[in-house]
Amino acid sequence: MPVSEPAATALVLLHSPLVGPLTWQAVAVELEAAGVPTVVPSLAGHSDDAGIIEAVVAQLAADRAATPIVLVGHSGAGPLLPAIADAVTAVNAGTVEALIYVDAGLPRPGRSWFDDAPSDLAGHLREIVSNDDLLPPWHEWFGADTLAELLPDSALRRGFTAELPRLPLAYFTEPAPAATWSGASGYLLLSEAYRDDAERMRHAGVPVVTYLSDHLAMLTQPAAVATALRDLVGRVGDRGGREQRLAFGEVAEEYDEVRAAYPAALYDALLGYAGSPSTAVEVGSGTGKATGDLLSRGVAVICIEPDPAMAAILRRQFADAGAGMHVVSGRFEDWQPPVGGVPLLICSQSWHWLDPATRCSKAHAALRARGTLALFGHRHAFADRTVEAALNRTYAEVAPELLDEPGRPAVSQIFTDELAGSRRFADIIVERYVEDVPYPTDRYVRLLGTFSNHRMLPPDRRRKLHDRIAEVVDTHEGSVMVRLDTTLVLARRA
Repeated sequence: MPVSEPAATALVLLHSPLVGPLTWQAVAVELEAAGVPTVVPSLAGHSDDAGIIEAVVAQLAADRAATPIVLVGHSGAGPLLPAIADAVTAVNAGTVEALIYVDAGLPRPGRSWFDDAPSDLAGHLREIVSNDDLLPPWHEWFGADTLAELLPDSALRRGFTAELPRLPLAYFTEPAPAATWSGASGYLLLSEAYRDDAERMRHAGVPVVTYLSDHLAMLTQPAAVATALRDLVGRVGDRGGREQRLAFGEVAEEYDEVRAAYPAALYDALLGYAGSPSTAVEVGSGTGKATGDLLSRGVAVICIEPDPAMAAILRRQFADAGAGMHVVSGRFEDWQPPVGGVPLLICSQSWHWLDPATRCSKAHAALRARGTLALFGHRHAFADRTVEAALNRTYAEVAPELLDEPGRPAVSQIFTDELAGSRRFADIIVERYVEDVPYPTDRYVRLLGTFSNHRMLPPDRRRKLHDRIAEVVDTHEGSVMVRLDTTLVLARRA
């Protein structure tokens, strides 16, 4: 009996509920021409999340039953992707391999669009709603020239506006579905308006491809968007289903040996702000780079660590701590805090690995009244610009996706904006500590081997990259001066 070929993975291109399927149709043509099966469901006629999800599932059940798919959501479709994935799986309408966000909002379980929207835009919508509780079509929310700038072609603009629905104001006050997603994801950034969402995903280890154009580039530059999507799906697929946040366990011993500790001044500031509590919960403790310093200052620590290899080292290192240290193996998202909350919650080099959709609400719920949230970690940079330029040329040739992009916001800005925007934290302050540390060639390459983005490269390409980097460092006296830029963000539970 002949063996059937495995079904090709289809991209399911989901438009925002505020627009229509024309948004994706030109991209679908480009993808199909390149041999990529596509489906463009229509969300027309649905004005609540349940109806939208049901419509997508029904169309997939008819078109792609039980075949592998990647869900791709633009703009307002982004927050619905995990719930759609759950529904698709529940009725066997396809096997969801990944979620791809395209200039899209991130999931916000239990929160409405208004909860996260800028207050001036929310107020504007409440002002322009009609007596029948319907909002004008999306293009009428803004100035008359806004859409003409995005879609200069008048025929294309007419076709686009003809599909725009009038949604009820209630759609924007509806809590988003509570579904979450722990599988593979990617983010395609098209406009600066969604930079913060892309950076949150990038810091969570999610592959991000940037094609800065405009929010509706799928209509005006479909070939370029299709190419960027194929690149992003390929990067997600290269990971082979591995979770980046768990990649450290592959090199747990190396991580413990070559990763730098945190400066004493950081703990002085942290504990002073928190009022010197006697206990703390440390999320993503790793091998204990912060744990030992907290224990030495008389703080009993509950360590939450999802990676078994890292947790094993943690237990071994602090076996003599007795009741002063307890390790919880598992995810912070699944951990149940004690009744009344904890006084201090610490994330050392780990906040970005937590679920972006729920970490603020989970941290808030875990803290007692006026409890302290402390986020800190290192950024590894270079003190010598000549060495930096030479190494950047190597990255550009071997692994360009690991290069920093111009204009990316600082980690401290991402974190403070997120905490402030959640409206769950107050009294937010930022401290920085900078130290230059020499790394000989071998130790530096070993350090790179503990970076999660390096670990997610295919092994042959990672080996080639590290060999080339070693050659560069060897030509610069066999040592690189690493600038450790350590950021501490402190906030109180509001």
